Amino acid sequence: MPPTPQTVQLTGQKQSQQQYDPSKGPPVQNAASLHTPPPQLPGRLQPANVPMTSLPAALQLSQQQPQVENQIHQRIAELRKEGLWSLRRLPKLQEAPRPKSHWDYLLEEMQWMATDFAQERKWKMATAKKVLEKHFFDSEQSALVSLSWVAKLLKCSF
Repeated sequence: MPPTPQTVQLTGQKQSQQQYDPSKGPPVQNAASLHTPPPQLPGRLQPANVPMTSLPAALQLSQQQPQVENQIHQRIAELRKEGLWSLRRLPKLQEAPRPKSHWDYLLEEMQWMATDFAQERKWKMATAKKVLEKHFFDSEQSALVSLSWVAKLLKCSF
C-alpha cells in the first residue's frame, strides 16, 4: 500500500530538517516531488539486503572505507590531545644532488645563448647609434666645408 500524502509530507519535513543522506535520495523541493519516488539505479543494491561475503572485493573496500577513515580521524584526535600531532607541515627535504645529464648541459647552454644574444643585440644597437651619429656629423662637416669653400671663392672673385 503506498504511503498517504500526510505521512510522506511528515517524512519530507523530517528529511529537510536533517542533513542530506545520499542513500535516501535528494531532499524534497516541492509538493509535486512528494508523490514521485526518487529514481533508483538498476545496479544499486541496499547494503542490508546482501551479506558482506557475497559482495565483490571492491564493494567491500568501499563499505569499509568510512570505518577506516573514522578510525584514522579518532587516532588523529587522540594524538592532538597528547600534543603529538602538529597542525603545521613538515619542512621540505632537500633533494640529494644528482649528476648532470645531457639535458642539463643543453639547458645551461640555452640560457647562456639567450644572455649572449641579448648582449650582442645591445652592442649592435649602440654601434649602429655611433655609426649614425658619425654619419650625420660627417655630412654636417662636409656641408660646412663646401659652404666655406664657396665663401672663399666668392671672396677671391671680388
